[in-house]
Amino acid sequence: MSNETCARQCNISELMREDTDSEVFFQKYTLSEETTARLESIRDMMKDNIAQANPLWKVIARENKEEICSESENSDNDDESNHNESQMIHDQLVLPSTQFYFTQTERTFIESEKSVTVSPQRCDILESACESLERNNGRLDFAQLENLSNEDLIPMVNEMAKKLSPKGIYNLCTSLNNMTIEQRIKYLNILCTHLLLPKIIELEEPSRLLSSAIVECIKNFPDEIQQFIFVPLLNAELKDTMLIITIVNTFDLQKKIVLLEEFLTYVKELKPWHLSILQNFLSVRLDHNMVDKITKLFSGKALYYSKDKTFSKLILSFLKMNTELSQEQKNVMAEVVAVNETLFRKPMENILKNM
Repeated sequence: MSNETCARQCNISELMREDTDSEVFFQKYTLSEETTARLESIRDMMKDNIAQANPLWKVIARENKEEICSESENSDNDDESNHNESQMIHDQLVLPSTQFYFTQTERTFIESEKSVTVSPQRCDILESACESLERNNGRLDFAQLENLSNEDLIPMVNEMAKKLSPKGIYNLCTSLNNMTIEQRIKYLNILCTHLLLPKIIELEEPSRLLSSAIVECIKNFPDEIQQFIFVPLLNAELKDTMLIITIVNTFDLQKKIVLLEEFLTYVKELKPWHLSILQNFLSVRLDHNMVDKITKLFSGKALYYSKDKTFSKLILSFLKMNTELSQEQKNVMAEVVAVNETLFRKPMENILKNM
């Protein structure tokens, strides 16, 4: 054995003897009890014959592995004969858990610890709730949400919105029927705002299950659906309007008047999907103030929709059902009709002349 190899092994043995405590520390990380026991047994073996030392133990001292391999290749015949046995010891020593802590920086360890202490309860509840709701006739157990603050509840509901299928959302809506008054106050706003509303906005085609779910909610919580679903939708960019039409048609005639008032209060500019909503409101008896607001909405987009047949049909229907306009309102509608470029222009002009 070369003097250089012998000296290196002696240094390693000396390093092993320096720490005699029950726990072995490498920088800021603690080895497991099982690994510590392995180290103790190997150290005892090395007391009898220093030649059993393994150059690969330099891994513990966090030295460069390439340098270790290079030095191992240059060792004499005695080192080569012990290589296989040394490799087995190394493989046993560097357990997956131990290897993880050897290779992590202090910052990574702290971040991992934080994630474990902050989110596990919420993640467990989320997985349990989604699993329950996706079953046939599944229901949400509101009792498991009681210990969650709004800071934890809102992100969890956001995640539920991403995970739940239309079936799961339908089951959630039917679960709302069994809420207590306290649960209704605490959860209904959050569930409508952070789950149902995003789902409706992102719909690209009609969903019978989601429509049925909303209808169930309207039957039990009409005021909440008006406040937390209908009003926020008015200025959203909807791809599919079937569900909001379903909402309007589900309410009785008296409630439709309230919805129309909300519509005229919050809508300042007609979007294309607003036209179908207004068509459903024409059955409502309009007072002078409502007619005034509607005519101004028409006037604001008359040129933009001058070639739009849906808009023209809406104007024609409005004039047929509201023949008692004030002079000011007739003048506004005359301007709207004047820029119209569809085949409905002539019938509209005739109605205005006969008023």
